[in-house]
Amino acid sequence: MTRYSGMKGKLLRINLTTRESREDTIPAEIWEHFIGGRGLGAYYLTKEVPPEVEPLGSDNKLIFINGPLAGTLIPGNNKICVTFKSPLTNTYSYSLCGGHWGPELKFAGYDGLIVEGKAKNPAYITINNSDVELKSAEKIWGKLIPESEKLLREGVGGDKTVQIALIGPAGEKMVKYACITAGLYREFGRGGAGAVMGSKNLKGIVIAGSIDVNVANHEKVVQLSKDLITDLRESRGGKVRREYGTMELVERVNNAGFWVTRNFTEGYFEEGYKLEGKRMRQEIIIGDSSCFGCPIGCGKRTYVKTKSGEQYLMEGPEFETVGMLGSNCGISSWETLLRASKICDTYGFDTINAGACVSMVMEAFESGRLSLEDADGIKFTFGSDEALLQVLEKIGRREGFGDILAKGLAEASKI
Repeated sequence: MTRYSGMKGKLLRINLTTRESREDTIPAEIWEHFIGGRGLGAYYLTKEVPPEVEPLGSDNKLIFINGPLAGTLIPGNNKICVTFKSPLTNTYSYSLCGGHWGPELKFAGYDGLIVEGKAKNPAYITINNSDVELKSAEKIWGKLIPESEKLLREGVGGDKTVQIALIGPAGEKMVKYACITAGLYREFGRGGAGAVMGSKNLKGIVIAGSIDVNVANHEKVVQLSKDLITDLRESRGGKVRREYGTMELVERVNNAGFWVTRNFTEGYFEEGYKLEGKRMRQEIIIGDSSCFGCPIGCGKRTYVKTKSGEQYLMEGPEFETVGMLGSNCGISSWETLLRASKICDTYGFDTINAGACVSMVMEAFESGRLSLEDADGIKFTFGSDEALLQVLEKIGRREGFGDILAKGLAEASKI
């Protein structure tokens, strides 16, 4: 592809079954018709994955595609899209991940990556520009996200610039809403991409790139980027988002009466004021973090010391997580929400889907449709911090009642 600058015009394919990789060309005409990661992802999925393919079968594919401006100075273009057939919905799905992993794939020389087939044994992929290898993940399989990331990084000499995307035990056990985690706190979090990755015996994808992204007019790109950064920093919305992250939405949404509350039975959470961005900034935020090339820094580093002396240092939680694990379960404690988020992050499964499952069970329990015996002895009442934390651990390990909820909301509710 030579018509456009910025895009590499190359797609890397890795077949886990044959252990082979190759580079394909992305024609300029395809970019014109399906511009961006979502467009190209949908195109390749429709073209290469027939409707009858099982989501957790070896014929499903993980199709990672960057947008045309990824890896450039222009802010707001760091997210990469993965497209796949979802084990949660049994149809087309996509998920976006911010951070630095997507741009690093661009720096390695590729607009996209398609992973197909299934490894015979647990494996992980390393990409160092055009040098692609499939390595054994036997010693990493079964480990939680933080330890897995640490071990994979040690494998590249501890280089902090190397970008790593991986799954935890939830993905390995094919929890249907398992995530692919990049940079510890950035996730491909929707639809169960982590379960698809686990079904392929693929633990992680490690990328190191050093190839420039060439643009047609460097001076104009630099000036445009400066103008956009200035506008974003000076805008009211940009300032508020930088101060409070996505949690700036809580006050407006709750006061308007449409914040998810107690399994969507209500739209206003009476303790929502405790979870507003201002309270979060005062009580648990200790710093900010930013995705590649973004001047906003809406990621919030947080810290809580529990009554028992445990310390939780992490990033987030975000608005959607606080809604689904918080208000929708009747919970307003920052300590509980950080602990709950940490469980999901370390096992590697989606907080939003998990919150929907738990809140559904809470309503079922309170209405008498679910007995204490059915629920592994857990008293699922709205507002129960203990019930939330207990069942999230069970989901991550696919144990007992947690195994039912690991199937996703639609299937679990029928059971």
